[in-house]
Amino acid sequence: MSEVGPRTCEDCGAEFRGVTARYCPPCRTRRQGHRLVYNWTPERDAIMRRDYDPRIRGRSQEIADKFGWPVHVIRHRAVAMGLSHSEDRRRWTEAEERFLEEHAGSRRVPWMARRLRRSLTSVIVKMTRMRLSRAVREGYTLRDLELCFGADHRAIERWAREGKLSVRKRDYETGGHRSRPWAVSHRAVREFVVNHPMEFRLDRVDQLWFMDLILEGNLLPAGKEDSGELCELAIA
Repeated sequence: MSEVGPRTCEDCGAEFRGVTARYCPPCRTRRQGHRLVYNWTPERDAIMRRDYDPRIRGRSQEIADKFGWPVHVIRHRAVAMGLSHSEDRRRWTEAEERFLEEHAGSRRVPWMARRLRRSLTSVIVKMTRMRLSRAVREGYTLRDLELCFGADHRAIERWAREGKLSVRKRDYETGGHRSRPWAVSHRAVREFVVNHPMEFRLDRVDQLWFMDLILEGNLLPAGKEDSGELCELAIA
């Protein structure tokens, strides 16, 4: 891919990266009522199919720079389009299954995927088949919810502020600094989804996580092999 040069925002004149955007991210946020909208056109999807390759380090960031969007939006779209899971066809070993059983509920999925040298989607599908919860015991963080819903943190904070999403904040101190990170229970997230289904966009959620949440762990029938076919079924 060719190097993406800076552009000038038509509103404030600031330089930013992204060959298709007219405004820098802060100005786009202001113009769209403090909620970024990522419009996936057929042309952008064609670029994804042509350029996205999960085996190439930094490729997601290159495409994000080209669109002027956050990189997590690119990765979510790759999963939705079935572009990020096709290479991992290895059978799961007993040792790997024990690893998931040991760390499910105490370690986050990206950490387990890195340790096992497997794709994120492969680990999600396997944990779903094994009926293992992907929510850590202390609850979802704000960043977890951003990734699960494919939503900006401002929208999630609004849900909490309006009382639609029940949030606990834990007092935590490290290095002399006190913070209050989010801790949203699995039950609270499910209640929000059931009671306020129009608050989020279904085409942006992590689809495996969402179906697992709604079906309460019964996404995939027991006894099925963890194959690419099952993965594609779950994402379709």
